[in-house]
Amino acid sequence: MSSKTVHDKNGKEISPGDHVTIKVRGGHHEGTVGKIVHTEAEAKQEDVKHPPKVIYEDQHGHRVSHNPESLEKLDNLTNFQLCFVPIIVMRFLVLGATGASGILLVRKALELYPDSTVVIYARSPDKVPEDLKNNASVSIIKGTLEDLNTAETAVQGVDVVLSALGPLVKWYGTNHPSGNPIATFYGHLIDLMNKHGVKRFLFLSTASSKDPNDKHSLKFASLVEGVKLFAKNAYTDIVAMGETVRTKGGNIEWTMVRVPVLTNADTEAVAAGYIGDDQVGVTLSRKAFAAFVLGEVEKREWIQKAPMISDP
Repeated sequence: MSSKTVHDKNGKEISPGDHVTIKVRGGHHEGTVGKIVHTEAEAKQEDVKHPPKVIYEDQHGHRVSHNPESLEKLDNLTNFQLCFVPIIVMRFLVLGATGASGILLVRKALELYPDSTVVIYARSPDKVPEDLKNNASVSIIKGTLEDLNTAETAVQGVDVVLSALGPLVKWYGTNHPSGNPIATFYGHLIDLMNKHGVKRFLFLSTASSKDPNDKHSLKFASLVEGVKLFAKNAYTDIVAMGETVRTKGGNIEWTMVRVPVLTNADTEAVAAGYIGDDQVGVTLSRKAFAAFVLGEVEKREWIQKAPMISDP
């Protein structure tokens, strides 16, 4: 391991044992105080993809990996001061929460942000697992993509919108309706978010939605052409979803989380990059999708960007 040092947002060197405070705007741990227990300085400071990390331990013993530039070193801190730690309570709105990936988003939000609440907006609330229905931190609002009055009720008071909405595509095709219903809803959703001051939106997409940072990849091109050929309505809606958010989302902090073929593998390991950069492959576990999305809420490494994520 390199001996390269790491520094906080003010340029102060951070070492194990130092006390710090989290300075990530809007993050769950913003303002909390804790202690550095480990530094990982093997990466180059100028490497944007893999900046040096520090392991931070809060007063509850929870450990979190942070970019040191999101921290501020505290000098001469007393144990008495450590007792007063503000808790940031967030309110999540989860769309597509009755599907396999959406349910995992809800569970991960409750795991990582235990003091927060989750609003599920669903056409079929009966599909929500019983333990989530009975969870005091979860509220469920029944509504459709066309019911904008109810959707507005769901958006009010929310800090972050998470969406696992997407066409269900099988190897034999899809029955996804024409007219780009999800993209149309996203256009209205962004209007509602702007109206009610909701800034953060993370949503599922696929390789069908291209990004200027992508390079040619035969394996991804084959996947996209298959969807385009056998599931045209799904393809056009996915493309329109990305175009809608890019066009209308200038005032919000969106992240388009593009995924390949989703699996039920029991892993949260994830690689993030762009198509054709040799960093990402063609499969991803749903658990890893949920972990990446909830991690990005605080890390904020992909604001107004469209990473492609996959199994490492």
